[in-house]
Amino acid sequence: MRRHILFPLVGSLMVGALSACTQIAPELPSSEYYTREWVKEFGTVDPAQDWNNAVQGSVDVSVAAPSTVRVIANIGGKKYLLARYADVQGTRKLTFDIPRGVDSVLVVSGVRAERAPLGALVDLGAQAPSSPSITSEVCKNRSDWMVVPMLNATIFRRKMPEGSYNADRDGVNVDFALRFKQNDIIIRPLFWHTKNTLEFGLFYVDDATGEPVRFPLYNMEKNTKDKNPDDLTLCWAPTETRSVVVKDFLNDDTFMECLANHGVHPVTRKYFEGSYDFVDIKSLDNFVLATSSIDDRNMTQACREYLDKIGIKNDLSMDPDHRFHYVYRWRTVGETFKMPNGSEVNDPAVFVGKKTTPAKDMEITYTIYNFDYEKAKGWSGASNMIDGVAMDDENYPALISKGIKVHIDDISRSYGGYIKLGEKYMYSLSRFNEMNRWFPREGAQRTEKFYDSTLDGNIMRYKTSDFVLDKTKQAYRAVTWVGTKYSWRYMAFEDGDIPSQTYNSGSCDFDMQDFVFLVEPADVDVDVPEEEEAQPIKWLVACEDLGAKDDFDFNDVVFEVEHVAGEKKAKITPLAAGGTLRVYLMRNGEYAHPDGKIEWHELFGEYGQTPMINTTGITHRAEPFYIDVEENFTLQSSVEGEDGDIHENYRCNMGGFHLQVEREDGTVDRIEAPGRGDAPQMILIFQKSGQPWCWPIERHHITFAYPDFETWMNSGNYDIDTSEGGSNWFDNAHPDHVVRR
Repeated sequence: MRRHILFPLVGSLMVGALSACTQIAPELPSSEYYTREWVKEFGTVDPAQDWNNAVQGSVDVSVAAPSTVRVIANIGGKKYLLARYADVQGTRKLTFDIPRGVDSVLVVSGVRAERAPLGALVDLGAQAPSSPSITSEVCKNRSDWMVVPMLNATIFRRKMPEGSYNADRDGVNVDFALRFKQNDIIIRPLFWHTKNTLEFGLFYVDDATGEPVRFPLYNMEKNTKDKNPDDLTLCWAPTETRSVVVKDFLNDDTFMECLANHGVHPVTRKYFEGSYDFVDIKSLDNFVLATSSIDDRNMTQACREYLDKIGIKNDLSMDPDHRFHYVYRWRTVGETFKMPNGSEVNDPAVFVGKKTTPAKDMEITYTIYNFDYEKAKGWSGASNMIDGVAMDDENYPALISKGIKVHIDDISRSYGGYIKLGEKYMYSLSRFNEMNRWFPREGAQRTEKFYDSTLDGNIMRYKTSDFVLDKTKQAYRAVTWVGTKYSWRYMAFEDGDIPSQTYNSGSCDFDMQDFVFLVEPADVDVDVPEEEEAQPIKWLVACEDLGAKDDFDFNDVVFEVEHVAGEKKAKITPLAAGGTLRVYLMRNGEYAHPDGKIEWHELFGEYGQTPMINTTGITHRAEPFYIDVEENFTLQSSVEGEDGDIHENYRCNMGGFHLQVEREDGTVDRIEAPGRGDAPQMILIFQKSGQPWCWPIERHHITFAYPDFETWMNSGNYDIDTSEGGSNWFDNAHPDHVVRR
């Protein structure tokens, strides 16, 4: 409830008497006029009220080796990054801004984390942690090499098509690391669609520093002419094709044993004659793109084992040193059945649930690949990976990937992948990528047709106008997923530049398949953040500029401050300019903008005039800018005893920010952060993640916009709502009186 103060008549008579005794009445400062109007409107202010949600917290941290230490607060189920101090050694006090009322933090160094109350000593390890070892070599044993038909080498494009944003596809993980279940793995280069030469490797996050430790595995010099057998050459391979007919396979114990050994799913007996409950074997070519069953890979392995067991290898007229993997297709042969439409088929898969007698024989056609050390024609960076080579029943061009055998001595950790382009590293964990991120706006749908040459058909993708630029410097650069056809574990990277103006400009399309690997074994755990990565904490400053003294809408100057303690930059985002006077954001008596004297309205693109901006709706956008700050920069209120002779008040409150207001008559006013119990012209508010503060519409009183504001002014409890009875006035906006962000 507003309180209005009536000045006594005797006071008015005394003022008149004094005026009569002087020729010029003393002029009161604008701030004094503002205070009088505030008292008329609201009454006096609680002497403990400082209008600032930020206080300075601290912890003492002890580390054994130079480390990067982060401090995180969990507020309302959201993580906020308060501090990131590099090169912390021994025991050190870390200070940071924290919302008033939050009394504990999470202190993190590398993968070690301890929760502690403010002011506590946090011991992050008496001994320096040991570092794991990773060794690697190109697979020399040809039994470890892998032959992949070209159609199967590019089959992932059905899930990850060219020229389309693929980071949000079903089953695809971004921002990931892998936890291997055995010490020895093979990583196989499979595909690239890039003109760049890239280094590839694995990394882990160092316990002490929190930074990535890289292990280069291979530098993909794809254009080399070297025919060194130790090179990871991707090759065409000539083919030799033969067939074997398995007679009465339902009663062939060896064949059925091979099926069972490779996990072929059993079905009910009614589909087959005989005594085996095995699989409804489909007459499908495992090269055909339309095939997407996980059973196809099992069937391929079963066929290979069967031919090995019956000694078919001994019949091959080949040099044993040039004999590698085989790739198979199969079909059932024998009786022919009539479909209801009159067509004749011999595929028992068609008769699931029908009373029919399927064929008992199977024909296995196997193609043999003979490695000749020749580079795949056109494979390097060509958009058409087949390059005119016939893909008929007798000719399956293929590549051979030798693979990189990797030994990891410590598999208790998670390991990510990275690529290096020039001097720039791109990681599978997005927090290490100093690059902006594009993502589809909420509700966007893939509605634009785009032709994919490898799929030889149109795909649907997002339109360029559907994308939003996120400047958090945490771009997605890698993905992992398990393919549906062969259960291969893919790890793929995007190496394109990130455009700053529009999505899909330049060389960036974010299809996440410029550089593709297979990881064996595919059965690994994928570590992705269960919660959002802690985001830098944000604060909002809302100001009144003295242009009028009767609206109290706190929208004349509105800006956001993002700062992580330990860093020497703070990000300022202008949000609104509701005043009509020329105004400048200042800090410690100097212009805050890095370009010097920039009028506030000009930041929104309005030059030579001062219209009200973003006070009835969002009509303008201003680019954020960064300012240099001291290592001990803080937004907290003045500390008792620090705002005496050597410091003016504005230097000790709200980060030293204040406003310089120029009137038409040339006079200049300064609006400073309030002291305790003052009538406020600046308010500093904690910004909850996903709940940005909405300032009042022009000339809508703040108590209309926030009915709890006046109660909070004198409540005596100025903590945010982390405890019962704490303040949450800034959460409860009246929708008819605020500007929605």
